Amino acid sequence: MDRILIVEDDVDLAETCRRLFRRAGLDAEAVYDGEAALQRLREDPSLSIVLTDLRMPGMDGTEVLRRTKEIRPAADVIIMTAYGTIQNAIQAMKVGATDYITKPFDRDELLKVVNQILESRRLRREVDRLSNELRSTYGFANLIGRSAGMRRVFQQIEAVSRHESSVLIVGETGTGKELVARAVHYNGTRAEKPFVPVNCGAIPRDL
Repeated sequence: MDRILIVEDDVDLAETCRRLFRRAGLDAEAVYDGEAALQRLREDPSLSIVLTDLRMPGMDGTEVLRRTKEIRPAADVIIMTAYGTIQNAIQAMKVGATDYITKPFDRDELLKVVNQILESRRLRREVDRLSNELRSTYGFANLIGRSAGMRRVFQQIEAVSRHESSVLIVGETGTGKELVARAVHYNGTRAEKPFVPVNCGAIPRDL
C-alpha cells in the first residue's frame, strides 16, 4: 500500500493535511523538517508519495526532492509552494517532482492530485505484473523439448531476442511457430510493446 509522507515545518498545516488524507481513507504521516523526512524514507519503504513544502528552514523542499530520489527513485514528490514561488516549483518538476500545488490550497484539489498519482502508481504496478506474467508464460521454460534440435531452437531464440533484426520462423502447422515468435518478443528488447499476430490465411486474396 502506498503511504504519504507530509514534510511541512508549519505543524498546524502538516496536521491539517494528515487529517485530510486520513478522512479520505489514505494512510499518511507528518514530519516537520527535511532530515526527519529522509530518516522516515530510509525506515519505511511504503512511504512512496512525499508532499513537501518548498520553503523550509534548514533543508528546503528542492533538497528534500533531490535526496528523496536518491533514497527512493520511484517515489512521487509533490511540491507545496506559495503563489510567488511557482517558478521555483516548475523548476523542481524539471528535476523530478511529479506535481506542485499552491498555498493556500483547496482541499479537494490536493486530494485530486494525490488520487491521480495513486491511480498512476496502481496502473504502473498492473502493467509490470502483466509484463512479468507474459514473460513467465512465454519464457524458455515453457517451450517443451530436450532434443538437440530443440536446444538449437532455444539458443537461436535467445540470440535473436537481443537484436532488432526481423525474424522469419518456418515450420509445419502445429509445430509451435507462434509460441516461438512470442518467446522472441517477450524475451527481447521490445517486450513492453504489443505483440500483434496476423492470420494471413484469413485475409481475402484481394486484400
